[in-house]
Amino acid sequence: MVAVAAAVARVGVANAAAVAARVIVDPAAVVVFLAAIVAAAPEVLIAQVVLVGRVLLVVLLAALVVLVAKVVRVVAAMVRVIGPVVVKQQHNFYRRLRWTSIHRMRPLMP
Repeated sequence: MVAVAAAVARVGVANAAAVAARVIVDPAAVVVFLAAIVAAAPEVLIAQVVLVGRVLLVVLLAALVVLVAKVVRVVAAMVRVIGPVVVKQQHNFYRRLRWTSIHRMRPLMP
């Protein structure tokens, strides 16, 4: 926490993203980080808030990508299991349909 406070004390606009990423990992440093942002000049405050927002956006997008990848993996596994069963059922359905239509067209024997 002291290291984060020291980094926040000398943070510039370029280092705000790195400090924000470190704060995300260490929740106890959030208070120190916010206090340093509030104590800063208004233009630095705005720049740091914007960069922290961008870092949070990137983290949320990365989490969304991981979630979508997991969903795609589960759906692919389901298709691998269920797919052949559906294809087999369709094949049997069309084979029976063709058989009945062929035998329905046959003339009746006297």
